[in-house]
Amino acid sequence: MVEAIDLIEEYVKNMDRHSWSQDRKTIDAVIRNLEGLRDSPQSMRRSLCLALSPSHSRAGRSPRT
Repeated sequence: MVEAIDLIEEYVKNMDRHSWSQDRKTIDAVIRNLEGLRDSPQSMRRSLCLALSPSHSRAGRSPRT
């Protein structure tokens, strides 16, 4: 997430509103990184749930008797 924020800052530094509005590539790059930020918490939540699920934590272990 920090990387996406850093990239956005890098893309728009030294740009004013007019420059931004005329630069379609920068707009697309910023939107792509914002979408990644939006999706990051969902991905992290899924990974955490998977890691904490009982079936996942027993993977690779022999069944208990």
